[in-house]
Formats: sequence, structure tokens, C-alpha cells
Amino acid sequence: MRTLYAVSIGLSVRDDALKACDLLSTWIDDWYKRRGIVFCAPPLDAAGASSHEPADGHMFRCAVRASSRQPAKSLVEIDWHYPDDYDKGLAWNVQIRMLLSAAGAAITLQLGVVGTQFSIQPASIKLGPPRIVRELTALGSATLGGFPYTSHPQMVRAETLEPIVDALLDVKRPFPIILVSHDLTTERPFVDVDRLAAGLAGLMRVYELADRWAAFRLTDELGKPLSCYAGAVRIYWPGLSLVDDPFKHPAWMPWRLKQLGHTDELVSHLFATGAEATAYRFLEPLDLVELRGEIDEDERQARRNESFSDADKLLEQLIDAEDTLKDVRQQLALSQTENQTLRQNLDALLGAPTAARANLPSGPAEEDQLDDPESVADAVALVRDQTKHLVFLESAVESACESPYRTPSRALQALQAIDEVAGLWVDGLSGGKTPGPLKTLFRQRGFEYKDDISQTSRGKWGTEYEAKYKGQTIDISPHITIGAKQADTCLSVHMHWDKESKKVVIAHVGRHKTNTKT
Repeated sequence: MRTLYAVSIGLSVRDDALKACDLLSTWIDDWYKRRGIVFCAPPLDAAGASSHEPADGHMFRCAVRASSRQPAKSLVEIDWHYPDDYDKGLAWNVQIRMLLSAAGAAITLQLGVVGTQFSIQPASIKLGPPRIVRELTALGSATLGGFPYTSHPQMVRAETLEPIVDALLDVKRPFPIILVSHDLTTERPFVDVDRLAAGLAGLMRVYELADRWAAFRLTDELGKPLSCYAGAVRIYWPGLSLVDDPFKHPAWMPWRLKQLGHTDELVSHLFATGAEATAYRFLEPLDLVELRGEIDEDERQARRNESFSDADKLLEQLIDAEDTLKDVRQQLALSQTENQTLRQNLDALLGAPTAARANLPSGPAEEDQLDDPESVADAVALVRDQTKHLVFLESAVESACESPYRTPSRALQALQAIDEVAGLWVDGLSGGKTPGPLKTLFRQRGFEYKDDISQTSRGKWGTEYEAKYKGQTIDISPHITIGAKQADTCLSVHMHWDKESKKVVIAHVGRHKTNTKT
């Protein structure tokens, strides 16, 4: 048998564990009902073992056992074998193990395929996460490898991105994360995000970047080579580091996504890649392994006690044990060979030199990139050509030319954010919908805005926060500051909100102005 897919799900709430039992039984019953076969799965909360043959070629075994040392815990073991619906030369093996306790549940599911007749031809199987995996991972307390997990996609905005970045860079993260960005023109993704998340349940967690501001903030946090924007979809494997080769975390660029006939094509590729990795990296939870060991020891002791009074029965048990051991050794040898082959295949894929990986999806730094400014002055020049609501004073241009800030693309994004917020502000002034506080609008775009300076700074260096506009002195205290410390890692943009002309006057784009810290 070849294992194709494996998953280990934790549930940390007792009520969710009880729901899991109901979901499992219903899933099995519905599976047979859909095929016109009457079969009811045995109860999973009562001790005992049973075997069933719901149809020709089908075998369903279920056992619920407990340990004498931990009677409050129970172990549910399901072994299910059935022929493939479309390829009669193949059959499926489903192995489910569930530890139930007052603290919740630990559930494992392994899906394997075995040939029922010799034939050298492609296997026509359709692989995807079983419905039960989607349902279990949708429960509120679900975890994968001890980390919070859900099969529902999550929308991420610039102001809520920090936890996602922390998860991406967490060295203990056990599962891949998929990020989906929006096309800059339509402001929509190129794929069906809900379908993508459902098709990768139990393998990868899916997040959708709500807008370009979330994508810009991600670039600021991870760097351009590891970014995801302009409609791209990217997979971040566990162990992500800021110095990783971008090819290690492939991105599907907009031009490739447009060529897809359907989201399912991307799902199939990603699922096959992830499922293959689970085939040899799967581990049962330690608590489940230990409980099964205790139960098996109890049963061995019970057989020993019986055998002392029946020598003939002891001999029969010895013969059965030798036969079982022989089968286990054969299965182990096959598994070791399969494991080695899978490792070699994956090592060949991930260890290939860059030239040999030319057909792999490229990183966002390779394709469909926006023109990036080479300096802060370039950023100002680009925005001046595009802006609708901004007016640039000569002092803004001069300060930009003098700025040594090393990330001009971030300066460009800040100016674009000001222009976009200014548009909402103008709509409000014109009698439209009130956009809300400026601080909130900027935070949604990944920037911290302040509309004033401290009284100490105003008292000592007040003239630095003034500018001449239309023959008058204006207050330019409102500002955005990006970064901190040195001038090459910090940039301040100071502005004035002119209600009369319905314009935002940009007076400074450069070094941080003088305050108590500088």
C-alpha cells in the first residue's frame, strides 16, 4: 500500500471532540448513502470491536478501547477498505485513530491506495482532502501540529498583518501558508479563495491579502524577493527565513493564473505537492501512541493470564503472532523503500540548481513587477504625475532630493496612501459618506499617522513645522513617519490639510524633523 495523504488534527475543547465523533459517523453513513448502500457506522463512544462488509470488496472495522491506567481516555480505531469508484484495479485504505479525553481529542487520518490487479497503466484517481478533514478543521479549537488551524480562509489587512508575519517566520510552524494577493486593476484575486482553502484543508492554511496596502506592508516586513502582490499566489513552506532563496517558496504570477482554466488546477498541483510531503513526514501524536501502547500491554497481559491454563491455546497464539510479525516485517520493508524513494524525489526537487528550476513558478521579484523608484526624489516625481488630491511644495521636492532613505518604494507607497486617503477626505467634505478618523484610514493602509507634535517640540522647534503656501504660513505638524533611527532607515512626510481647496499640501518628504528624540 502507498500512503498518499496523512493528517493529524488536535481539538482542545471537549465539545468539539464530541462533535468530531458525530461528524465521523455522519461522514461514513453519507459516503455509503451516496452510493446507494445502506450502512450505519457503529457508535464511537461505546467500548467494543466490530467488523462489517457493507458491500462486495468493502471491509469496515471499528474498535473502541481503553487503558486500565487511564480509564477516562478511549482510543477509537477505524480501518476501512473499499474499491475505487472509477478504477476497478485500485482500492483505498482509510485508517483513522482518535484519542478522546476530557481535554479534547487527537485525530489522525491516513489515506492510502493499493492495487487489486496487476496492470501497467496510469492510475486514474482523483485526490483531495476528504470531507471529514474540512469539517474537523473548521471546528473552533482545531490545531495542526499544535498550531491553530482552520480550513476557512482569513482576510488580512495592513493593520492586522503582524500576527501573520509572526506565523510565517515562526520556526515551529508545521504547515505551509498560502497567501493570495489582489490584482491592482480589479482589486480582486485571480483565484476562488474559498475553493482554494477547501481544496487544501488539513495541508495548508490560506490567507487573502485584502488590498495592495496589505501587500505593501508584507513586502516591507519580508523584503521584495519574498513578497506577494499584484494578484500573485505564493506558498511559504515551514522554516521560512528572510535570507531564503525565493525559489524555495514558489509564487504563481498573474500571467500564469490567467492561463488556468479553473482554480481547481492550482488546487490539484498544491495538494499533490503537500500530500506527498505528508506521506513520509507524518507522525502520530505522542499521547495517542502512548495510550495505544498501554492498551496493547493490557491485552497482552490478559492473553498471558489465559495462556497459563491452556498450553494448546498458547501454541496457537504463538503461531498467530509469528505470522503477524512476518506480515509486519514485509510491510515495514516496503514502507522503508517507499520512504527512501520519496525523500530522494523531494531532495532532487528542492536541491536542484537555479538553472534546473527554470520551470518552477518565479518569485514576485522576477515577473509582473511595478516600476520601483530609485530614490525618494523619484518617488515624489512619480506621484506628482499621478496624484489627484496632492499639492507638492518646493520644500517637499528639496527634502526628497536630500533624503538618503534606502527604501524609496516605501516612500512611494506612503505618498500613494496619502493620495487615496485624501480622496476619501474630499468625498466627506463634499457631503459624501464620512470616511472615519484619519488615523484609522492610514492604519488600514499600513501607516501610522499623527496629526500633531508634542508641546515640547512645538515650543523649541516650532518653525520647523511651518511652511509657506499661497502667501500664508501653514501648520505642517500632521505627518507619517516610516522606520526609525538613522536617516537612511527613517523617512517623515509632513502635510497640511487644506479644506478650502480640498487638497493635501505635501511640504516635506525626507529626514525626520527635530524633536526631543532626534
